[in-house]
Amino acid sequence: MSKQTLDAVAPPAARFNPFPGLRPFKFDESHLFFGRDGQSERLLAKLASTRFLAVVGTSGSGKSSLVHAGLLPALYSGFMPGAGSAWRIAIMRPGNDPLGNLARALNEPAVFGPADDTARALQINFTEATLRRGSLGLVETARHQQMPPTENLLIVADQFEELFRVEQSTQSFASSGTQAGAHAGEQENDRAAFVKLLLEARQRRDEGPNIYVVLTMRSDYLGDCAQFWDLPEAINDGQYLIPRLTRAQIRDAITGPAFVGGAEITPRLVNRLLNDVGDNPDQLPILQHALMRTWDHCQASRQRDGGTAGQTDNDHVIDLEDYEAIGGMTNALSLHADEAFYELPDERHRKVAEKVFKALTEKGPDNREIRRPVTLGALCDVVEATEPEIVRVIETFRQEGRSFLMPPVGTTLTTESLIDISHESLMRNWQRLKLWVQSEADSAQLYRRLAETAQLYAAKKAELWGRLDLKPALKWRKNTEPNPFWAKRYAPGFQNALNFLAASKQKRLDDIAQRRTQRREDAARTKRELESAQALAEEQQKRAEEQANSARKLRRLAGAAILLALLAVAAAWAAFSSYRTAEAQRVSAEEQRKRAQESEGKALLQEGYAITARNEALAAAKDAEEKKRLAEEAKEAEELQKKLVAEQNLLLQGKESELQKSLGDSRSLLYVSNQLLAWNAFDQKNYLRAQDFLDASFPAPGTPAKNDLRSFDWFYLWRQMHDEKQTLKGHAGFVYSLSYSPDGRTLASGSGDGTVKLWDVASGAEKLTLKGHAGSVVSVSYSPDGRTLASGSADKTVKLWDVASGAEKVTLRGHALSVWSVSFSPDGRTLASGSDDNTVKLWDVASGAEKVTLKGHADRVLSVSFSPDGRTLASGSSDKTVKLWDVASGAEKVTLKGHADSVLSVSFSPDGRT
Repeated sequence: MSKQTLDAVAPPAARFNPFPGLRPFKFDESHLFFGRDGQSERLLAKLASTRFLAVVGTSGSGKSSLVHAGLLPALYSGFMPGAGSAWRIAIMRPGNDPLGNLARALNEPAVFGPADDTARALQINFTEATLRRGSLGLVETARHQQMPPTENLLIVADQFEELFRVEQSTQSFASSGTQAGAHAGEQENDRAAFVKLLLEARQRRDEGPNIYVVLTMRSDYLGDCAQFWDLPEAINDGQYLIPRLTRAQIRDAITGPAFVGGAEITPRLVNRLLNDVGDNPDQLPILQHALMRTWDHCQASRQRDGGTAGQTDNDHVIDLEDYEAIGGMTNALSLHADEAFYELPDERHRKVAEKVFKALTEKGPDNREIRRPVTLGALCDVVEATEPEIVRVIETFRQEGRSFLMPPVGTTLTTESLIDISHESLMRNWQRLKLWVQSEADSAQLYRRLAETAQLYAAKKAELWGRLDLKPALKWRKNTEPNPFWAKRYAPGFQNALNFLAASKQKRLDDIAQRRTQRREDAARTKRELESAQALAEEQQKRAEEQANSARKLRRLAGAAILLALLAVAAAWAAFSSYRTAEAQRVSAEEQRKRAQESEGKALLQEGYAITARNEALAAAKDAEEKKRLAEEAKEAEELQKKLVAEQNLLLQGKESELQKSLGDSRSLLYVSNQLLAWNAFDQKNYLRAQDFLDASFPAPGTPAKNDLRSFDWFYLWRQMHDEKQTLKGHAGFVYSLSYSPDGRTLASGSGDGTVKLWDVASGAEKLTLKGHAGSVVSVSYSPDGRTLASGSADKTVKLWDVASGAEKVTLRGHALSVWSVSFSPDGRTLASGSDDNTVKLWDVASGAEKVTLKGHADRVLSVSFSPDGRTLASGSSDKTVKLWDVASGAEKVTLKGHADSVLSVSFSPDGRT
C-alpha cells in the first residue's frame, strides 16, 4: 500500500504509540481496545439484570481494561437497555481506607463533588460520616444529591482484592500492643461496612436512586470473599469470569492498535509475538509492554536513519529486528526497568529506589506475589528518605512510556497519595526486583523469628541466641539497617527484638571473654606447676651433689684409715652404699628436671599452637568472607556484562530481507470485526449503530478500487439497511422531523399536520398520536431516559409528552416565532430550543420554567445541540454562524464563522472536542 493510501486511512498526526504498556487501558482509549468482541455486551446484560457485577480473572487477564475501555463507554453510549446514557461513575480502589476512598470518589467533580477544592474537602468529610452511619449510607448519599430518576450512579471498585491484601500492611503500621489490636478491629469493621454498603445499594431497586456496582478482582481471592455475609451469593449471581483470549483475538490485540496508530506489524513479527505469548494469560501485560517498547524503538530508529523529512513506505512498518532490539518478551521489561534504575542520579537514589520497591512488594504465605500500596508519607518513614528523594524515584519510574509505578504520570503527589506498582508482572519479570523481593522476604522472616523469640525470652520461655542464630541476625541488622516503621509491617515489638539481639550479642562477647580468661588462668596454673616441679628438681639435685661431696671426702680418708679397714669395713660399705644412693638420687633429680623442662616446653608449645590456630581461623574466616564478597561482585559484574553484551549483539544485528507489507491484513481484520458488530446490531434492530459500523468500512475519497475491502456481505447488509422494509403511513402533512428512542425500539415523527406519531420500529405499527400543537411540528427529540418526548412547533411553543401514556406534561411558551429545533441535555434536566425569533431558550424540564434566553444570532436559529458533558450548547443559524454557549452562565463563549449560507444542523463529536 502506498504512503498516500496509508495517510488517507491514518493521518500522520494519529501516529502515536497506541500500546499502554503495563497499565490498563483507560476510558478514552476504547478505540485502541481490541480482542474482546462481545464481552462488553455480556457485561451490560449481567449488570442490567443484577446491578452487581463482579469481573473476575487471573492476574494480567485484562479485568480493569475491559471495564474502563469496554463497559464504561458502552454505558455512556446508552447501550444498556432501560438505563439511558446519563451516568455518574465513581471509580475507586479500596486500598487501606475503603470508606474514605469511596467518599473521595463520590465527590469527584464528575460525580457529586463541587469544583472548589475547599468545598469538596468539606463534602468529603460529610459523605464519609454518612457512609459510616449505617448500611444505607451509600443510598442516603445519592438521595442527598437529589438524583433524578433519569440518572444512574455506578460504583466501580477496581482491584477489590485490596480488601484482603492491604489489610496486613494497614495493621502493620499501627502501634503495637493494645493500640495495634484496636486498629486491627477498626480496620476489620471498615472493610465489613464497605462491603455492606455496596450490597445494600444494589438491592434498593425500587426504593431509591438507581445505583449499580461493578468490582474487579483476581480470581485467586474468590475464597476470601466468604469472610463477608452475603458477598459470595452476590458474586455468584453477578460474576463474569474473563475468558482466555484465543490466538485470533490476541492477533487482533496486536494488529488493531497498530493500525489505529498509523503503522503496520509484519506477519513474521505477529507470529513471533503469538508464539512467545503462548497459552499463558499472565503474558498479556508483558505483551503490551513489549509492543510499546517495540513501537518506540521502531520510531526512534527510523528518525535516526533518515528523519521525518525523508519518510518512505517502510517508515511505519514494525519488524522482527525492532522486537529483538528491545530484548523480546523475555527481557524487554527487565531491561526497561533497569534503564530507569540507572537513570537515577546517584547511588543514594538507587538505594532509595531499592527500599521503595521492597516496601511496595511482598511474598505471601503461599509464595504468590502481592502488591502492597503505601502512602507517600509512610514510604518516607519506612525508607528513611526525604519526600523529594522518593518523589524523584517515583517520577523516574512512572514517566510517560514507563508506568511502572502508580498513580499515573500527571497526578500530583501528596503525603496521602497511595503509591503502588502498576502490575504484579513487574515482580515476576524484572530480575532485579525478584532479587529484592526475595531479600525482603528473607529479611522479614528473620525479623519475625527474632521478634517471636524476644517475646518468649521476656516470658522466660526461651534463651538468648547463640552463635549459629546470632551471626546471621547481626549481619542482617548491619546490611538492612531496619527501623521501627519497617518492622511494624511484619511484627510488633521492634525495640524488644533489638534489645534481645543486643543482649544475645553481649552474652556471646561475655562468653568469649570468659573462655579467654579461663584459658589464661589454665596457662598460668600450668606454668606455676612447672616452676614448682623445676624448683623441686633443683633442690633434689643440690642434695645429691652434697651427698656426692660427702662421698668424695670419705674416699680421701680411706688411705689414712687403711689400718682401720677391718674395723671400718662396715662403715666403708655404708659409705659406699650412701654414694650409690646419692648418685642414683642425683641421676633421678636430673631426669625429673629434664622432664619438667620438657613439660613446660610442651605446654608453651601447645599454647602457641592454640594461639596460632585461633589466628589462622580468624584469618581464614575473614578471607572466606572477602572471597565470598568478591565472588558475589564478580557474579553481578558478569551478569551485567552478559546483559550489556546481549544488548550490543541485539543492536548490532543487521537488517534482514526487505520488509513485507501487511497493512491489508490488518485492515481486513478490522473490516471483519466491523461487519460482525454491524450484523449483531442489525439483528437487535439497532439500525443506527449498524449503520455506524457500515460507515467505518466505507473507503476514503480517492482510495483505489483494489483497496476497497467491501465484499458481498457489506453490500447485502447495506441493501438490507436501505431497502424499504416498510412505509409508515398516517400523517396528513409533510414529515419534518424524526427521532429514535434511546433503546431504538420506537420512532417519533413530527408533521405539518400538527401531530406527533410514535411508531413501533419492529412491526411498523402506529403506537400513539400526540395531538395538541396548533401548527406544524418541526422538531422532535427524546430525553436520554426515553420517558419524555419534546416537540417544537410553528405555533411558537414547545410541548413535553409522557411517552408511555401519550399525555401532554407541559407546554413551554416564550418564543415569539416558530420553534425550529429542540434538544435535551445529557442529564435530561434541561431542554434547549432554537427559534425564528433569533434566540435560544433553556428550559427546566422538571418545572417547565424558562431558565435563560441566549441572544446573539442575527437571524433565525435552525439547530441546537448539547455537548456530551452538558456544559456547552451549540446553535446553528441562518446568519451563517455557529455559536457556542456556556450552559451554566448563558454566556456566549465563541462564534464560529466561515459558512457562506445558513447552518441547518449542528452536532458534537463523542469526546466533545469537535
